[in-house]
Amino acid sequence: RQELAQARLASAQGKTALNALMGRSVDAEFTIATQPTFSNLSPDLSKLQAEALNRRPEVAAAKSEVGAAAEQVRASKLQRVPDLALQARKESFEDGGSGVALAVTLPVLDWGSAKSDRRRAESTARKQEKQLEAVRNQVALNVRQAVQAVEAAREIITEYQGGILDKSEELARIAQKGYEKGATSYLEVLEAQRTLRATRTAYLSALADSAKAVAQLEWATGVPASELGRAEVKK
Repeated sequence: RQELAQARLASAQGKTALNALMGRSVDAEFTIATQPTFSNLSPDLSKLQAEALNRRPEVAAAKSEVGAAAEQVRASKLQRVPDLALQARKESFEDGGSGVALAVTLPVLDWGSAKSDRRRAESTARKQEKQLEAVRNQVALNVRQAVQAVEAAREIITEYQGGILDKSEELARIAQKGYEKGATSYLEVLEAQRTLRATRTAYLSALADSAKAVAQLEWATGVPASELGRAEVKK
């Protein structure tokens, strides 16, 4: 009964959190349509990391910052380049006076302003490049951790499906039949049922952990779960 009360509390809290994430009233009622399922994925780490670097928005934003910093460096260097301008002049429509001139601006003395601007722009560019590298490393780490979680969940669930569940159910049946025939005590029946319940609970928790791991991998790579399954499941 205590375990049931705790499970009900966890379920209620999960529904409240989901409603909040979806922008709905926290008291909105809904029913889970399906039981947790197992997505037997064998993800390719290097491929998913490359995919994440192409899809994650923070990588694109960091690349844009690097590009903008590079343009600032280029602009600062042009401050020391002579500026040429073509000018045309027409006095009036009556006398028809007109002229063409070529103006040249030479940055002779700027008191070190241009050099200072260039150094500052180059420093900013180096900083943005390091920031881009840090973002890439963080994305790669996110993908690696998500892949590890998926693989760990797969290993655990495989163990349960490989015989642990069946053996627990068989043990409970044998204990019940033995009790009916007077071969076992009721305490043995209770212990077998407790073991079966604990095993089923642990299996359902493993399924939930697997679903969370797949969702985390979906977020880390930017690849929808449906496409992730088609691309990465190894038959």
